[in-house]
Amino acid sequence: MERLFIVLLVFTFFIDIKAQTWSGQTSGTTNSLDDVKFFDNNIGVIVGSGGIILHTSDGGTNWLQQTSNTATSLSGTSFINNDIIYVAGSDGTILNTTNGGNSWTAQTSNTTRHLYDIDFGNADNGIAVGFNGRIVNTTNGGTTWTIQNSTTINHLNGISFLDENTAVAVGDGGVILKTTDKGASWVSKSSGITDELEDVSFIDLNIGTAVGWNNAIIRTTDGGETWTSQDSESTNSTFWSVSMINANHAAVCGFGGTIISTSNGGATWDLHASGTSNTLFGIYFSDGNNGTTVGLNGTIRRTTNGALPIELISFTANINDNQIIIDWKTATEINNYGFEIQRSFVGTTHELSLQWEKVGFVEGSGNSNSPKEYTFIDDKTSEVLGNLGGLDGKLQYRLKQIDFDGKFEYSETITVESLRATNLPTEFALQQNYPNPFNPTTSIEYSVPSSEYVILKVYDVLGNEVVTLVNEQKSAGHYKVSFNAINLASGLYIYRIQVGEFNSVRKMMFIK
Repeated sequence: MERLFIVLLVFTFFIDIKAQTWSGQTSGTTNSLDDVKFFDNNIGVIVGSGGIILHTSDGGTNWLQQTSNTATSLSGTSFINNDIIYVAGSDGTILNTTNGGNSWTAQTSNTTRHLYDIDFGNADNGIAVGFNGRIVNTTNGGTTWTIQNSTTINHLNGISFLDENTAVAVGDGGVILKTTDKGASWVSKSSGITDELEDVSFIDLNIGTAVGWNNAIIRTTDGGETWTSQDSESTNSTFWSVSMINANHAAVCGFGGTIISTSNGGATWDLHASGTSNTLFGIYFSDGNNGTTVGLNGTIRRTTNGALPIELISFTANINDNQIIIDWKTATEINNYGFEIQRSFVGTTHELSLQWEKVGFVEGSGNSNSPKEYTFIDDKTSEVLGNLGGLDGKLQYRLKQIDFDGKFEYSETITVESLRATNLPTEFALQQNYPNPFNPTTSIEYSVPSSEYVILKVYDVLGNEVVTLVNEQKSAGHYKVSFNAINLASGLYIYRIQVGEFNSVRKMMFIK
């Protein structure tokens, strides 16, 4: 019997790519808004000029101004959790809250230089960077801040932790610095450009993106050791902020209300209508759909369909005996209710040819930035093809990906070639049971080349019927049934199949 025939197609495509829609939110201020971060889809903080701090707990439907107790310009912010937040700004300002922003406390940064950005690797380890290469770090949650030697006098504009110890800073002149000891020491890395870099964002220990003036976008896949320039296809634009969503997806904002995004690791970038001509200084995505960008004149724009697709990176079909095992893998998922598996037949002489039917459903993972694997087993193919004698034995499969809101898209189609030739029997057969002798169970396999009524019974040596294993209509295919003799006496037994005019008898031995 054919045991395994593999049909394999592996490819990458996007099941559901949505156009980003950006809408305005009310900030209640005309101050410049310079940075935005979210702890989750609902809780976020915006900072800006004049000491302004805005807080939301409902995804930006309402932004409430908090008392910062400072009039200095605030440029960067970082979440530890929904209660603990840090803010950095001019004159060496570092503020901290432990109650979600209800009150803010100034910390001693030991510098009076403007700090343009701040980030934390965990609750203890934080770094702020700024004017003339200033770097200060803390290893005790901001109780003390220490000035470190950055080895540069260029302004440092962005900082991003890769893990609790490792961080990368970017700045003017294409400067890139890396630390692996919580900011105590820094090593310069080549960016390959001399443009001012304004921001950097890492998604893991390896993959990060930095952006800046003159359309500058550079990407690393080795933790900042080396960088490659990418073409944004934008004209005369300054990019002020970048938010990595996962290894393939990132969003960038900049001059004149520019918003661009990539879904393929920066190989191409798509321009989106932001709905504003105000320069945007900060952008942040809490997941693939929910993103916020902020800028001049109190501008806040929000999207809830940020175009992170269901990214299907493999789709395979494997034939094993009478079953077709369908496997697929996603890199990312957003709002994914699940996958409906659909099947059609390839041929020209049957009315069902090329008509799609649902054969199963597999629940999705909702929102996911990590790879997910799925399997579905179609065990009805032999029976179906047995009733479709006019077809050439090929089957096609596709996935119908369904969102929680009912929207859906179809995947590409894969074809299982020559199923009839490899899988359907050409003659009646009754196989010897296995194992034999057995205790207490054994399997009996049989084959029918066309749709027939099948009777399979077991008898003792005196001819008395012991059990009926099969007594029903069966379509063409290979079948296996199990026989359990636990309640019978040891000895010789006979099993017999009758299919139309075909009869076959075999013996088996049960030994307790």
